[in-house]
Amino acid sequence: MVGWLRAFRGKELDDEQQGCMLVIGALAIFGISSILTWREFSYFLFAATADAEVLRVNEVEIPGRRGPVPRLRVEYAFLDESTQASRTEIDMLAIGTPIGEREPVQYYPGERSGARLKVAANQVPVVVFTASLLIVGYAIWKLYREANAPRPRRRRR
Repeated sequence: MVGWLRAFRGKELDDEQQGCMLVIGALAIFGISSILTWREFSYFLFAATADAEVLRVNEVEIPGRRGPVPRLRVEYAFLDESTQASRTEIDMLAIGTPIGEREPVQYYPGERSGARLKVAANQVPVVVFTASLLIVGYAIWKLYREANAPRPRRRRR
């Protein structure tokens, strides 16, 4: 098993303990990644897509922990299909993000300030969530298989 796990426990772990620690670790990663992934899933499930006209792109600095962080402030307008009204929104993107005159936008129909440029989507939490889901499933299957394995019989002489 992992070296830090042995040092943490102070002893060698048997297979069952290793499996339980794997499940606990994977569940922790699963919980954190599910919180981070919720935004991406909600846009995937509930958002509509439209073509937005980019109105302005400015380079601004926003305060960060270690000083100002340069960002692109993108102002765009699009037609909300549910209300047939034009909406204007602002998005902050990383410097160097390619922005054209028209960009696809994801938005929640009828809600104000529930829109983002499609290039602002972050797939890293989704990948971590999927990987942790697979690890949790595998670990639980492995523990279930071991718990339900037939016991070896002793031979009588």
